[in-house]
Amino acid sequence: MSSAFVFDTNKKEDLLAGWDPRLKLVLVLAALLMGVTSTRMSVSAILLLLALGTLILSGRNLSKVLMKLMPVGVLALVVFVTQVFLVGGTPWFSVELGFWQMTGYHEGVARGLLMAGHMLAGAALVVFLMETTSFAQLIFALAWFKVPHGLIEILTIAHRYLFVFGEEIDRVRKAQRMRLGYRNWRVGWKSAGTLGGMVILRAFEKSERLYKSMCSRGYRGQIQVSYDKALAKRDLAPTIVTGIVLLGVFSIGF
Repeated sequence: MSSAFVFDTNKKEDLLAGWDPRLKLVLVLAALLMGVTSTRMSVSAILLLLALGTLILSGRNLSKVLMKLMPVGVLALVVFVTQVFLVGGTPWFSVELGFWQMTGYHEGVARGLLMAGHMLAGAALVVFLMETTSFAQLIFALAWFKVPHGLIEILTIAHRYLFVFGEEIDRVRKAQRMRLGYRNWRVGWKSAGTLGGMVILRAFEKSERLYKSMCSRGYRGQIQVSYDKALAKRDLAPTIVTGIVLLGVFSIGF
């Protein structure tokens, strides 16, 4: 006997959210591959603008989208700065910091912009997929593409208990704060270590209880995803248009 996760596929959604997740996943993966392999900054810029522009036109909150891109933006800035000062042989400018002189190179600027563009474009495409595709739809698409059941099972359980452990961390932190566990940086570091240890121990305890509860409900080592929705004709038009746009971007960048 196998367990089965059955999701409701009849929920009303907007155009992007209702777009078949299998088609969106293929197009996003194609765009990601195009972005990371291109040697031109223009390709990353176009993909970034397309992803953000589509989200904005569909009514998504721009500030929330930018907040999700911020961590990758910080990393992209770090990568750009390191490339400017560490890569190249043609000096462009110099910065004096006391007894230390740093030289920026033309080649480093070009390489830094390219790498930062790759990171931002890739992050924007992933955010686009996550903003327009529910977790259930993503699982549907992965199952349809015959992704190993083990990976789907791990993703499903991890997604379910990610929020549980988030709440657990919040409860433990609040209890520590009530006991002045973060009154200074030294005690704060110790409390943070204790927090990490407690969460790991509780993760093992919850995993054992989860496994026993799943076995009591018929789990025998495999979670099956029930998804028999056929491709809709209304999804063909946006897929073809997007494919043509990506081909145009491909011709520009290569």
